[in-house]
Amino acid sequence: MNRSLLIAALLLPLAGLAASVGIRESELSRAEQYVMPVTGFDPRDVLRGHYIRYRYDWQVSGDPLWCRDGACRICLAGDAPDGSRVEIRDLPSAPCPKEIDWQASGLTLYAVPATSGTADEAGQPARLDVSGIFYLSESDAPAMEQQMAETPMVMNVLLTSSGRLVNQSLIPSAPPSR
Repeated sequence: MNRSLLIAALLLPLAGLAASVGIRESELSRAEQYVMPVTGFDPRDVLRGHYIRYRYDWQVSGDPLWCRDGACRICLAGDAPDGSRVEIRDLPSAPCPKEIDWQASGLTLYAVPATSGTADEAGQPARLDVSGIFYLSESDAPAMEQQMAETPMVMNVLLTSSGRLVNQSLIPSAPPSR
């Protein structure tokens, strides 16, 4: 009896882990693939590992200030694989079929208020900054940093049915000019 309980106690966490992996893999197999433009920089803090911090370079429609406290919906406006346009909707609005759950995706969201212009320069409209981190190997990081400075980049992502974005790869959006 005690031996049976011990075996069951040892196998139960493994069964839970296997079920969790199976659910995630099933979700990813049904996800839609998108290509999203990004801009970024590479701080590569040696204490935190090698990564590129990027910002989605979306064409945004809607009021970014609805996202001031994170209470908004970000909806993809194009069909797959076009991930270059999003619409911002306030929470009570009609649901969007391709919603991005920025929190579940591990992204950071900032709604930047408009600035007023001066006599010498124009003001800036309100904007939405959505950023994340893409991890790289130590050997790939320096080349990717240089490539991001010279070439527009895109992130290949999967959008799951729950709205989670899963990064697949970071690549140049066009071949570099020579």
